[in-house]
Amino acid sequence: MSKSVLKSKIKENGYTYKSISEKILNEYSYKISKESIAKYADGSRTPEPKLLVILSDILNVTVDYLIGNETLDVSKVPIIGTASCGSLDINYLQDIGKTALYNGDFYTPELYCVIASGDSMASEIENGDEIICDPNTISKSGDMVHYKIGDESAIKILLEDEDANIVQFIPYNTSDTFKTTTIRKDEEMYNDLIISKVVAVNKLNFNNRTARLRQIGRG
Repeated sequence: MSKSVLKSKIKENGYTYKSISEKILNEYSYKISKESIAKYADGSRTPEPKLLVILSDILNVTVDYLIGNETLDVSKVPIIGTASCGSLDINYLQDIGKTALYNGDFYTPELYCVIASGDSMASEIENGDEIICDPNTISKSGDMVHYKIGDESAIKILLEDEDANIVQFIPYNTSDTFKTTTIRKDEEMYNDLIISKVVAVNKLNFNNRTARLRQIGRG
């Protein structure tokens, strides 16, 4: 843990060790004492991954910046809702109105974030990850995209077939549980299709046992 970074960012944002510990408890339901915050700030202890994510959210920096792995170049992106990755968990709707962090090279004010729900895009995207999307970039076949049509909001791989006059949205996971969506370009619904390119994924599940088991063929 970078002593100078955490200590300076707490002070810069107008917090004391007591006030930030109270904010963490009240807004994130995570109990941490002001004494522990002080130890993290002076570098004598290192926060667990979940607390690092919370601190980065409160202080508007990335986790890598907090631990001293990068210089500060981060923007806040609004979370607008949930995107299906095989399922729809309404519990993630509580994140609407909050923000995600983006530290890539292609920031624009139009970027937005959706929360992944399901595992159809594993292991690129896991349930609960933050997906940063750019509605202004032209998406091409092979891009990972967030698409919306009617009530459907999902993350899949875009495939355009000009000969067949169709667009398809294909999940990574080939299980029969997850389906490919096909839309003809001469159908009326095609005119209502909205596609945004996925430009970043914030991996939030640090202890994802399910993903790890899946990687070794046991999930």
